[in-house]
Amino acid sequence: MKLYQQLLLQDIFSKKKIINHRYSLRSFARDISINASILSRTLNGKCVLSLENALKVAVKLKLTPKESTKFIQNSQFAKNKGTAPLQKVIPLEIQEYRKVIRDWEYYAMLDLMRTSKWHDDISWIARKLEISQQCAIEVMEFLKEKGMVRYNDDVKKFVPEEFYFTTQEDISSEDLKFSHEQSGKMALDKLKDISVELRDYSSLTTPFNIKKLPLIKKIIRKFRQDIAEISQEGDCEEVYQMNIQLFPLTTKLEEK
Repeated sequence: MKLYQQLLLQDIFSKKKIINHRYSLRSFARDISINASILSRTLNGKCVLSLENALKVAVKLKLTPKESTKFIQNSQFAKNKGTAPLQKVIPLEIQEYRKVIRDWEYYAMLDLMRTSKWHDDISWIARKLEISQQCAIEVMEFLKEKGMVRYNDDVKKFVPEEFYFTTQEDISSEDLKFSHEQSGKMALDKLKDISVELRDYSSLTTPFNIKKLPLIKKIIRKFRQDIAEISQEGDCEEVYQMNIQLFPLTTKLEEK
C-alpha cells in the first residue's frame, strides 16, 4: 500500500509535468531542495523521507497543516518503527517562528513544564524564570494558542506536547545570531550570579586542523544529544542551558 507521502509527491510531480512536459525529476528535486536520488526512491516506494527532509519538503510545497502532519508522520513512523507515539506538526507564520527562535522564554517555559516542580501559576513561572508576569502570560497564551501545550485533567496542569515546527520560509541567519547573542549575554550574567557548584564554565585553546571541522561539528552535535539524554534521567527539578562556541582566534592572512 502506498504511503500518503509517496502519493502526494507523485500527484504534485504529475501535475507539474502536465503543465510543463520538460519538467524533470531533477527539476522537482531542485525545487523542493532534496537529492534527486532520494526523491526517486521515495516516488518509487523504496524509501521514506528522513524527518529533516520531510520537514523541509512540507515547507517548500506550502502544505496545509493537515497535509503537513500526515506527510511528516510517515517519516516519524518509519524512524521509530511504530514503537513511539507520532508527534504533532505545528505550522507557524514566519513572524511567529522567528519569535520562538529569537526569544529564549518559549523553550524555557516548555522545559519548565517537564520538571517535577512545575506549577501552573503565572506568578510562580515569572519568579522561576526571572521574567515579568506580563511576559509569562504572553508566552503561555502563545503556547496554548498554537497547541504546543494541553491541559491534562489527571494532573490538573498544562503539559507540553511533543511536536515539530513548520513554516513557509527559512529562518534567517540573523535570527539565529540574535538567539546566540542572547544566550551569550545570559551566560555572562549567570557567571556573576550563580555559584560554581551549580554551573560549569570551561574553555580550550588549541592548534586547529580546519579540515577536521566537519567531524568536530558532528561530535559536538552528538555530545549535545548525550547531555540532553543524561540530564533528563530521573527527577528533573530545574531547567539548564548549555552553550557551545567554537571559533578561530587567529585571522587568515593572504599568502603573498
